[in-house]
Amino acid sequence: MYFMGEADLRTAISSSRLIRLLDYWDSRRSGATPPARSDIDPIEIPDLLGSIALIEAEGVPRRLRYRLVGSDLYEAHGGDMTGRYVDEVLTPELRAVILAQFAEVLDAGAPRLHRIEIDDSEGNFWRYERLTLPLAGRDGTVVMLLCGYADLGGRGFLRLRGERSRSGPRS
Repeated sequence: MYFMGEADLRTAISSSRLIRLLDYWDSRRSGATPPARSDIDPIEIPDLLGSIALIEAEGVPRRLRYRLVGSDLYEAHGGDMTGRYVDEVLTPELRAVILAQFAEVLDAGAPRLHRIEIDDSEGNFWRYERLTLPLAGRDGTVVMLLCGYADLGGRGFLRLRGERSRSGPRS
């Protein structure tokens, strides 16, 4: 598992879908300021919707809630996570790691790429790539995360139809 800063993202991403999501996000921001949620129009990225999630930061202490969850993620997790808190949905093996990764993007206000490989207590081997992109509130502080997910061949996670990596087609 690792993350990369903005300068390394484009070359490090293996998923063509995540590259398109990064390009879309980048086209919506103003200079160094992340785009706002209102700048993101799902109609413009219909082929990516199944593999993305919008996560809102709320309260003090900060807690993260799924505001939108794509259909591929719904299927991977066996149910709808929309409206639920991230810490309630994740397995114990993933919870601390994922929350720390999300906190880093919220605090830094910059995108991050993570590759995650983990066996969970339910017998799944999770191997995926996640691009986490900040979305700003009216005052410019990061209040939401736009996450794109791509399966890297694990058991029990995303099986994105038509996914292509830089090395060719995925099964």
